[in-house]
Amino acid sequence: MLEQAYLAPSFRTALSSFEQSLTGNFGARRKDGFIAARICLKILAYKMGLVSSDQEAGALETVNRKDRRPLLPGAEGRYYASVSHDRRFTLAVADKCPIGVDIETVSSKLAKGGHIFMNSEELAIIGSGRMNMTQAATMIWTAKEAVAKVLNLHLFDAWRLVRLVKLGLSESVFVYGNGELTVSHLFERERIVSVIRVATASRTTLPSSRD
Repeated sequence: MLEQAYLAPSFRTALSSFEQSLTGNFGARRKDGFIAARICLKILAYKMGLVSSDQEAGALETVNRKDRRPLLPGAEGRYYASVSHDRRFTLAVADKCPIGVDIETVSSKLAKGGHIFMNSEELAIIGSGRMNMTQAATMIWTAKEAVAKVLNLHLFDAWRLVRLVKLGLSESVFVYGNGELTVSHLFERERIVSVIRVATASRTTLPSSRD
């Protein structure tokens, strides 16, 4: 995890020419998040020993050219990666199984707009528990974002088709099609991070994003 405000301007030179070309039409906020995500992935690759310490960061690619999904340098199909950022922090995660992550500041706006990404049954579940509604809504938002990434769903489809069945402080359970998904939650500086990893075999039993 990196705090974007403390990224030195020189880090921009750590992007490959292809990564730099993708930032051309980005606004300032999106560009900062994109650059920070690239740096996170490259640092993670160094720390995991996937690339040698003498390899220049600018020579490492972190974007799949086919689908623009995050790519962990040196992983060569051995690891999956996911990134997320809010206005302040950016983080990257990796696992041997497909993985998705999302970070979000706990926000009352998400509680007020909960009907957009939750159905009436889900709203009833979070309303019947002891958890603060603002916190609960933020957890569901981040969870569905993470699931959308790991299953390669459009976010709007994840809002409608990924349904909460059990809400917990550290884990929540969702269903998608005939499959069950467990999302882990972490709390970091008034933010919620939701992470999901799906075994490859299990993922094949879930409906695809085209269903």
